Amino acid sequence: MKKDELKDQDTGLGASYEVFWKLGLPRTGGEAAVLLAFVDAATPLGPVAPDVAIRLKKSEAFESVMGDAPAVQPGVPGEKVKSGNVLVGGKHFADWFNDDFRPLHPGNHPTLLLWKKPAPMFPGKVNKRNFQTVFDNVEHLWAKQLSLQEFLGFFCIFYNETGGTLEPISERGSEKYIFEPSAAGKASYNTSKMNRPAGDLLAAMGAISGDRVAAWNGSVYPDDTGIKEQVHECDFWKFRGRGLIQLTFRENYKKHCEPALKENGYKGVDELREQDLGQIIHDDPRIYLFFQGIKSAFAKVNDNHFLETGRRVSGQTPYGELYEWRCLTLMDAMQKAGTGFS
Repeated sequence: MKKDELKDQDTGLGASYEVFWKLGLPRTGGEAAVLLAFVDAATPLGPVAPDVAIRLKKSEAFESVMGDAPAVQPGVPGEKVKSGNVLVGGKHFADWFNDDFRPLHPGNHPTLLLWKKPAPMFPGKVNKRNFQTVFDNVEHLWAKQLSLQEFLGFFCIFYNETGGTLEPISERGSEKYIFEPSAAGKASYNTSKMNRPAGDLLAAMGAISGDRVAAWNGSVYPDDTGIKEQVHECDFWKFRGRGLIQLTFRENYKKHCEPALKENGYKGVDELREQDLGQIIHDDPRIYLFFQGIKSAFAKVNDNHFLETGRRVSGQTPYGELYEWRCLTLMDAMQKAGTGFS
């Protein structure tokens, strides 16, 4: 324990609040506290010599020690996430996740898949500074306060889409990668019905001749010598994945991003240049509004049903299954460790 809070006070024991948080027990000021330590038969009872070592460890789970007794429900009823000040086991969420929780879940999930490959359970560390920035702006995500399930619903999407950085980045990869389908199942962004094909757009800009339109309307990336600047203004590149949820395709940008842009004084998605659009989404936390477009699905997370939100975000049931497992696994660990929000 870092500090003996009861030292020199009129009490029979000293114990830090941190001990109780780590054991998943509540404790408030003025309450009596008793800690029981079980030792093996080789440890003498009663006074021992100063040089005799007594080793203690937590070796029993709540269920095996307490039987049918109800588990402690940490936190105060009605308490919600209002900012990035989320504590778990007495630690900032990011520190707890990186140091305590994530090491318990190495490698791939034994059964779940992602993009037809074994799904990593919790592959990346969380960037603490970006975590704080994102959740200090909860009112732009959903509401001024979030339930624990809503918080996890957001976090697990952001965690997967940004690799734990929680930075509203633009999708990485070359023009060829974005333009073409992949063996892992990624569709061509150029031939999606939710985008306009590059050939038509480039012809309208005067960047290519008519005999090149068909190739640029296809799914094999053509030679872009001398026209890369114009290519970057085409839908497949301009409306690639961006932000905390990697929002993709022009139709989705028009529906879920443009209202927030105009409400906050920006031009619409078609009027903004590609580089400016990416910079705004990266820099302005008021443009984190996609979940407002799937309210009916996201509302179900408060009943611990996360699958539909994951499926709506990605279009893939395996993604939704992994997302739900991550949310429920995190929630169970957080409740056992004890949470605090401020």
